[in-house]
Amino acid sequence: ISPKPIGSAVRAQLLRAAFLVDVGRPYGTAFPIGPHTLATNFHVGKAFEELGPGQQMIVHSPGKDGKTYRVTAVRLHPGFDAFNAYLKQDVGRTQSAQIGVPGYDVATLTVDEELPSDTILKLADNAELQTLNPGVELATAGYPTEGVSGGNVQVLGPTPEYHTGTVTGLTDFFFLPADFAHSQLIHDSVPAAGGSSGSPIVDASGHVVALLSAGNSYLPPDSVRVPSAVLI
Repeated sequence: ISPKPIGSAVRAQLLRAAFLVDVGRPYGTAFPIGPHTLATNFHVGKAFEELGPGQQMIVHSPGKDGKTYRVTAVRLHPGFDAFNAYLKQDVGRTQSAQIGVPGYDVATLTVDEELPSDTILKLADNAELQTLNPGVELATAGYPTEGVSGGNVQVLGPTPEYHTGTVTGLTDFFFLPADFAHSQLIHDSVPAAGGSSGSPIVDASGHVVALLSAGNSYLPPDSVRVPSAVLI
């Protein structure tokens, strides 16, 4: 049976739901999951705590007539710091700690104004998540800006980039085979770069099955980070 393709209605809603996170410059991606709540990565939401006097975190809805919403509160997943602390203390996992895919890289952003109902994405339930296997088609929309032409003008009129790919593997946070409860790391072939962090990843139903948090890259000597051509 061929994997179900991504339909036009799912594409349209995904593009509506990709909000740009702005801290004085393009910083990441977030998407509505409730009337006043957006989901993103921990490492994106953490910037809220690091704002200086007079600075704000803003989320922009896409398009030339998009609205701006001021972030008034951020909730960071408590497992992020706990998991990284464990990795640093466990000598047997030192190599894993250097791979660069932290666990529980999740946060929510709160805004006071109500978000448009047609931008709110539903989260996949366990039954749907259990159908994920290599070859299942996925889609995402977000704001890859690192090393990308035009990235610096996104705050003037956010234009999300739409990409598709497939599930390529399912493992735990140590890149090892695991049962469903511990297969929290979804490997995929969706392109990503800095700024994509926090993008929703959906399946053909349009439900969010994953949160984009990292991609493989390498750092040449005295150079900038370069995404790996393997696209995982």
